[in-house]
Formats: sequence, structure tokens, C-alpha cells
Amino acid sequence: MMVNQEHSGPGDNVAGNKYENIIRSVQARDLSSVIDNIMRDVCYRELEKATEKLEVLKGISALDRDVHLLLTALSIKAELVRGSEAPSKNDLLTLLKFNDLPSNTDYF
Repeated sequence: MMVNQEHSGPGDNVAGNKYENIIRSVQARDLSSVIDNIMRDVCYRELEKATEKLEVLKGISALDRDVHLLLTALSIKAELVRGSEAPSKNDLLTLLKFNDLPSNTDYF
């Protein structure tokens, strides 16, 4: 059986209940397995993989401030392990200016 749907005008042509998943914000605890995976990459010196994953995460627009800071810290760690380039001074200053950062890394 083939169904043909046509639509014109405002609204949608889906009858009944609809499910919409709207991501309002991504918190650090939502990314715990991904962060563990990135830390494993850094630990085993798979820095290109770690950097690629970090860049993908940084592209998510709904990240909480804590997640941005966590990703910045992980990027700095990867740069330090790589040893070929010094960490960004601006990134370090960004981390240092927040006194309310959680000291417990298990918070996520």
C-alpha cells in the first residue's frame, strides 16, 4: 500500500501525537562516557583522535559553560601531552578566571 501526502500552507501534515526532542542544554554529566573516551585517547597518545572528538563537541551550540571549560581543559591537556606546541594563553586565562569550577572530576 502506497500513501501519498501533499501539504500546502502553514503547519504540518502529521496527524495525531508528535514527538519532538529539543535539546536545551548539554551538561558535563551528559558527556561522561565521551569524556572518558577522550581521556583514554590522550592517555594512549592517540592525540589526533582526541582532538577530532573535542572539535566535534565544541561545535555543539547548546553546551553549558562548565562543558565549554571542561573541553578547554581537555584541549590544553592534549596540547601538553603532544608537547609540540604551547597551550593557548587565552585558554589558560579563561580557565583561571573561574573560581567556581568543580574540584571533583566525578561530578559528571
